[in-house]
Amino acid sequence: MKQCVVVGYYELVDLEGPFQQWRFRHLETIGRNIGMRRGTLGTTGVNYLENA
Repeated sequence: MKQCVVVGYYELVDLEGPFQQWRFRHLETIGRNIGMRRGTLGTTGVNYLENA
């Protein structure tokens, strides 16, 4: 069981880098597209994403 947990941990760690890259690219894209306007469902747009 412990070995399965360790393998699962490393799989999650492997996903962290690509996920962080996606978040950064998403933030940059949204910043260019909507700027400081309100986002979906009335969120604060880019400010919401920066603080998420």
